[in-house]
Amino acid sequence: MKQKVSHILPFLVCIGLVCVTGRFCLAEEPDSLQLSAGFSPVSVRIGDRIDYYVLVHHASVYQVGFSVPRHGGRDAFSIISQSVSRPSSSVTEFSAELAVFELGDIALPQVDVTVRDSLSGRVHHRKVVAQSTLRVEPFTDTTMKQLLPIRPIREVPFSWNVSVPGGLAVFAVCLLLLFTGLLLWKRYLFRHGEHRGPLDALDELRNVEKGLDQGLDATSCSEQLSFLVRRYLEEMYAIPAFEEVTSEIQQELVSRHVPGAGLFARLLEEADMVKFAESRPSVDDCRESIVMAETAFRASQQAVESKR
Repeated sequence: MKQKVSHILPFLVCIGLVCVTGRFCLAEEPDSLQLSAGFSPVSVRIGDRIDYYVLVHHASVYQVGFSVPRHGGRDAFSIISQSVSRPSSSVTEFSAELAVFELGDIALPQVDVTVRDSLSGRVHHRKVVAQSTLRVEPFTDTTMKQLLPIRPIREVPFSWNVSVPGGLAVFAVCLLLLFTGLLLWKRYLFRHGEHRGPLDALDELRNVEKGLDQGLDATSCSEQLSFLVRRYLEEMYAIPAFEEVTSEIQQELVSRHVPGAGLFARLLEEADMVKFAESRPSVDDCRESIVMAETAFRASQQAVESKR
């Protein structure tokens, strides 16, 4: 009998230990965990940061871990920092600093909680998220002014040290340009003055006649004769022929007693008829005008030579 009891006693001890530990484990099932989540502040501007926390109250034999899945609402947030602490043996805290980049009422990201029993090795998973939503408002003109205060534009003080030399430099450049323009103008007049005299006019008249032989039309011939006569009168008698109309030139010719005045006036009138009255002279008409111009130029030449 004593031998049977000695064999059964160890078995009974094992059953008792299993019952005790089983009751302990049943009393500390993960269903008894207390999870809570919160954040502050409840209303922010876009881009602001918030503090997000998760508290887990548990038995001392549990080890608790946290993770924020990317599909759990993280698209609207950026995690700046995160940490896990255990203020006491029965409390584990997860805290994170988030920056929000979407407008409206935004739900906080979900946090996965992993609970591991250090005695049995069993692992349980829970999900927690804050019940309320975060209000995200856009920037306004007032908030922008508070963040970036407008500073008055500072006026640049007027400096005579810079303005006076600059003005003198501009004045010197203007004088240089004026002097260059006058010099070129005088050289232009001098160059044209070299063609003065009846001899040059007759030579140019021969060039017009050659042009007719080479196919120059009568209208162009009339225009060239008018130009030649006006230039000759300006150079020889200082009559502003390019600025005056034919009637005014005729008065100038009469008042100055220019030899061949009638022929010059007739040539200019024929050119005006071609230009303004759309007269169509023939080549023969143009040759007659050339002969008329030659007569006028020679008359002027004889008058000039007689005065020498």
